[in-house]
Amino acid sequence: MKTNLPADQYGYYPRTAISLCVTSYLSVADIPAQVTAMNLEVVWGPARKLTIFDVPYSLMFIARNPNTGEHFVVIRGTDPISLTSWVTEDFEVHETLPFATFVPGLEADIRLSEGTFHGLEDLLSLQDPTTGKTATEFLVETKPDFLYVTGHSLGGTLTPPLFAYLHHHVYGGDPEANMCMWSFAGLTSGNKNFADYIDRLTGDSIAWRIHNPFDVAPLMFGNKHELKDIYDKHGYQFKSMDWVVRELIELLFQRAEGNDYQQPGGENVLPSHFNDELDTWIDQASYQHHSTTYQKLVYEAF
Repeated sequence: MKTNLPADQYGYYPRTAISLCVTSYLSVADIPAQVTAMNLEVVWGPARKLTIFDVPYSLMFIARNPNTGEHFVVIRGTDPISLTSWVTEDFEVHETLPFATFVPGLEADIRLSEGTFHGLEDLLSLQDPTTGKTATEFLVETKPDFLYVTGHSLGGTLTPPLFAYLHHHVYGGDPEANMCMWSFAGLTSGNKNFADYIDRLTGDSIAWRIHNPFDVAPLMFGNKHELKDIYDKHGYQFKSMDWVVRELIELLFQRAEGNDYQQPGGENVLPSHFNDELDTWIDQASYQHHSTTYQKLVYEAF
């Protein structure tokens, strides 16, 4: 993976990426001005899809640095009020589907979770509200010298497959393509074969999968025991949380069994700060996963 700036200025990228991710949670009307305040400009989108009840389901936009020509594809995470997103993207892990649907020629055993598959499918269908172009159509026409993909939470889960898709369809799978990605707090996108494929595609030049060690999301759906014990040293027992949430997590791991889910490499573990002011396991988990918590930790680390 490649970026535009030299190594000693690398921190610009994860800081900019997480700030764009935080911005993605704003209203559609407020995103362009906030991006402009970062000395960037929105050049596609924001495009979004709503459920039949007008609840936000997915959102994506592309920002450009007018000085360097670098483009950032930004995928918003799950809207907390969107039950459809929780059920059909984050938690649909019982089945896997072939990534070759999106990148022809790949082996059929390179597979995404069904939720990630449909989430990527949805992102690719989004259209710019002014031009009607999909993000792929826009990027194929523009073919930026440097193209980056980023997202937080569900956006982080969708970042690796979208990166791989654009790598193939915009640059023809050229291993020298000037692309990079930064995934924050992403759940597991697919099986071990997909993780190995992403590792081959990205190499080991940049640690792109950035996560907070107190965040439970990146542990889904791999190590259930590590997730359960994550706050034990601080006196927050998994068994003490609300039984509904506890049983939901147990059910999700049960549904994920047998699919060989695994995170790719490229791991970058952020500094950790336990919040002693919070009273419950679920409150701690929510705080540690939040995009603004990640923003603070990224700025501390880079």
